[in-house]
Amino acid sequence: MFEESGFEVYESRKSFIKYVKYVQMEEQKRAKNQRIAVVKLTERMCNRYWSVKEMGDVKRLVGVKIFIV
Repeated sequence: MFEESGFEVYESRKSFIKYVKYVQMEEQKRAKNQRIAVVKLTERMCNRYWSVKEMGDVKRLVGVKIFIV
């Protein structure tokens, strides 16, 4: 019985491996996009913090510090 369906088993395994690789690639893409988003957000927050600090606006600086923490 197995000998009769050997090709189907092989094809099924091959498609499963393709699916697993696809899922792994998608997860890697999502992780990379998330890292990029975090880096951009961190950069924006740092830029905002330093621009407020350089302007000397203490009230806004306190708000930015609270938001960062």
